[in-house]
Amino acid sequence: MPRQARQLAESQIYHVMVRGVNRDAIFLEDEDYQRFLDALDQTREASGCVVLAYCLMSNHVHLVLRTPGEPISAVAKRLGVRYAGWFNRKYGRVGHVFQDRFRSLPVETDEYLVTLVRYVWNNPVEAGLVEDPREYPWSSRRFLVGGSSLVDVAALLRLVPSGAFESDAAPVSLPAFIPAVIGRPQRTPIRLRSICCSDGAEWEAPTRSRGWIPRANAGQSRHCGPTASRTPR
Repeated sequence: MPRQARQLAESQIYHVMVRGVNRDAIFLEDEDYQRFLDALDQTREASGCVVLAYCLMSNHVHLVLRTPGEPISAVAKRLGVRYAGWFNRKYGRVGHVFQDRFRSLPVETDEYLVTLVRYVWNNPVEAGLVEDPREYPWSSRRFLVGGSSLVDVAALLRLVPSGAFESDAAPVSLPAFIPAVIGRPQRTPIRLRSICCSDGAEWEAPTRSRGWIPRANAGQSRHCGPTASRTPR
């Protein structure tokens, strides 16, 4: 069956979604999350895309990007190749890291953009990882005040009505396509299959009190590996 043609946005703004192959984890340690953000920043510089919002979950990613230069397909390919190559080298594995090709959908109205960004930021809350989206270290929500080198907060605020993000409440209803494409955030642990690590290790999903840990040590409250030395962007 031929692939469905990708929808192009007149606004040049897209909701980009990527998920681990077989829904496996694509981030095992803090270093992995940080490396993905580094790859995103390198992609931003190379392609000229504008990062409006992001949220990295254990086995999937949500990005809100504006692409005035390169096509969205080229931007996503740059990002995916950078991270997948590094991930495979680190964990001594081969093959795909991401499931299928990335998904992207155009964002054409202010109302939809506000709903989408609030949904993206509330993923960790819905998954039970934090109580406030500002507490999650791998989301751009905490940069809404103050900004960052990666996220163009000023550009985001210019695109939405004044005061659009004064409330951090999750949107009452999600865009219909999101549960079908990615699924709602899960509160249950995600099993990391042996394909992801050369030693066949299984890991248990993070909670509010700890990061990823080996399943054999699931009763211990400690991080499974080294924490990135730099503050997340």
